[in-house]
Amino acid sequence: MSPARAVDCCADPSCCPTTGTGLTRRGFLMVAAGGAVTAVLAGSRAAAAAELGVPESALVPIAADKNLDPRWIAALYQRGEPTRYAGDAKTYIGMPVGGVAAGQLYLGGDGTLWHWDIFNRAAVGTGDAGYANPPKPSAPIRQGFALKVGDAVHALSDQGFSDVSFTGQYPVGTVDYRDPKVPVQVQLQAYSPFVPLSVDDSTLPTTVLEYTVHNTSTDSQPVQLLGWCENPASLDARRQRSVRLSAEKFEGSDTAVPISGVQFSATRRSISRSVPTSSSPTSSNRPTEPGWPPARHSAPARWPSTRCRPTWCRPVR
Repeated sequence: MSPARAVDCCADPSCCPTTGTGLTRRGFLMVAAGGAVTAVLAGSRAAAAAELGVPESALVPIAADKNLDPRWIAALYQRGEPTRYAGDAKTYIGMPVGGVAAGQLYLGGDGTLWHWDIFNRAAVGTGDAGYANPPKPSAPIRQGFALKVGDAVHALSDQGFSDVSFTGQYPVGTVDYRDPKVPVQVQLQAYSPFVPLSVDDSTLPTTVLEYTVHNTSTDSQPVQLLGWCENPASLDARRQRSVRLSAEKFEGSDTAVPISGVQFSATRRSISRSVPTSSSPTSSNRPTEPGWPPARHSAPARWPSTRCRPTWCRPVR
């Protein structure tokens, strides 16, 4: 290709901005594919400049040996350490742990759950305004976990431990709890099932919270994991009509590992007749209109006590 030959990339020259040497980007690619690469490989600086249609002084030679520090090159191949967020750096953290297409539930930087977009309320947009002014963690219900060590109870959050850090490696979020005044350390690993190529297993409305306790003292420590959750049934309707809220324990044995938890429910309170004294809804007083099914949670309300020796251990269910 002759350097005097014009390269027309489009009818409007403004659509093909030049590279600063009089040659358009598209023209540069066409010329390079035609013969400049061959000229450069042959080692002819003048021929390369002629093929590109630019002055020879515009070419910048790149040496094969760039005098790079071997230690810097070696560092590029080393496996890095995950980023650890602590203090104010974890204020706006919200990692999804609610299951694909199962609503939004966020794991906060201190291990608490927030956002709770699972109650069929109007969805909050995630546009550019949310990134410029991110919302602070908030929850429509009161819920949380705590660790009882001896007679002392420590909330598993910033309020219960002085040193809380977050490490995010999606789909698993890890939160570490440390405090010089507490004889144990706690690690939380939270996630929702995420199995590549399996839609059914990845869309379960399930959040898994695994707590591991490490005894940092020389004595055996009795520990107990506690949990609480406000009844979330009929969260909005309860403010508009008379509602009876109830909760009852349930146990399941149809799984590989027996589970237990709390089943929440809500029924419309009748004002024209006496209210049933039973705390559990029955088929006769349970409403039939949509939006009133019981909300079931498989998280146990409390795990039995266990003695934690100076090693990593898990509470025994």
